[in-house]
Amino acid sequence: MSWINDTLQEEKERTLRFIQTCEQEIAGLPKGYISEKNIRGKKTYYLQWREGSRIKSQYVKKGDVEALVKKIEKRKTREQQLKRHKQNLKQLERMIKID
Repeated sequence: MSWINDTLQEEKERTLRFIQTCEQEIAGLPKGYISEKNIRGKKTYYLQWREGSRIKSQYVKKGDVEALVKKIEKRKTREQQLKRHKQNLKQLERMIKID
């Protein structure tokens, strides 16, 4: 049974490393969404996010919108991966306790 426990421990360590890397990456990516507004007949773009109960906005240049959208999508993907790996970590910890 020790090889099973060793394998579970290795997987737990790998998962912890991934979680740490993922959290660092998420911290460097923008949160929120892009809002498109029509002001005086011109399209303007804003990055909007929530801080507590308030919505904050930041103007985004038209040329920067596409890159920012990709970063926001990457953040959402990483957040989903992080959630799955945290669930896996809980399962691994339960399995290690049983052995």
